[in-house]
Amino acid sequence: MKESLNENDFVDLTEIIKIFWVNKIFILSFSFFFGVFSIFYSLSLPNIYTSSAVLQISSEENQTQLSSFGNQLSSLASFAGIAQIGGSDKTEFALAKLKSREFVKHLISVRDISPEIIAADFFSNETDTLSFDDQYDLSSKKWVRKPSQNKKVIPSILEIHSELNKSFNASLDKDSGFIKLEFSHISPIFAKDFLDLAIKEINNIAKQKDKLESAKALDYLQIELRSTQKKDIIDSINAVIRNQLNKKMLSNIKDDYLLSTIDAPFVPEKKSSPSRALICIFYTLIGTLLGIIIVYLRKIFLST
Repeated sequence: MKESLNENDFVDLTEIIKIFWVNKIFILSFSFFFGVFSIFYSLSLPNIYTSSAVLQISSEENQTQLSSFGNQLSSLASFAGIAQIGGSDKTEFALAKLKSREFVKHLISVRDISPEIIAADFFSNETDTLSFDDQYDLSSKKWVRKPSQNKKVIPSILEIHSELNKSFNASLDKDSGFIKLEFSHISPIFAKDFLDLAIKEINNIAKQKDKLESAKALDYLQIELRSTQKKDIIDSINAVIRNQLNKKMLSNIKDDYLLSTIDAPFVPEKKSSPSRALICIFYTLIGTLLGIIIVYLRKIFLST
């Protein structure tokens, strides 16, 4: 019975090889067609360049830790809106902010990057210039695309954020604690410029946030200082005030307020994608496989 199953249910390997050999021209034709297609397809794809940067949370050596003032003053500081934020919390804040819609909105308010994100079409290595597709008119600097069900004439923050997330990545190296930023674009110059802008503005956002918090905290602490007679409390409040004044000063003079640069963004010289050789190999293999399947299926149908 076992021999019967072998004879009836399995095609002899030699017979299969013979079938493929007889139809080798047909199979090779499929491979050739897909191979030629893959060459033209891969050449039609624009080069993508990736710039990167390595950052770390800026030193907090000049900031006084509230826990050293005791529970009573820590509670007072909390009422004043002074949060004791450690390095891990700042890292989480930086990563979340960098990937947020609010950050995209802020970037556009500083520099309108929407044409480069939405309508970039071709980058000339000879002139280092970026051209745009028919959605955006560079001469008038206006959007000219037709509105659709999901898209307005002028791209929304949601659309820009969605497109940006396809090419922008912010990640944490848990071993070193460093933050790595990567941005890919058809323009190597814009790839660097975007990261420079992102690093500058995330620091500016953190500075403005702490300025406002310090101003509110100082107002509250001054009121508390005038309302107490206890020397130990007065000394502690003065220490917190000095801490907040120092924080306010740093926010005015320190550029790398939240994130300091370990490895700065650069203009990439080599493309990061596409891998045209892999594309050609993949499509050629697909063509060969399809040719084999068609030959095999044709043999089955003809034999029934």
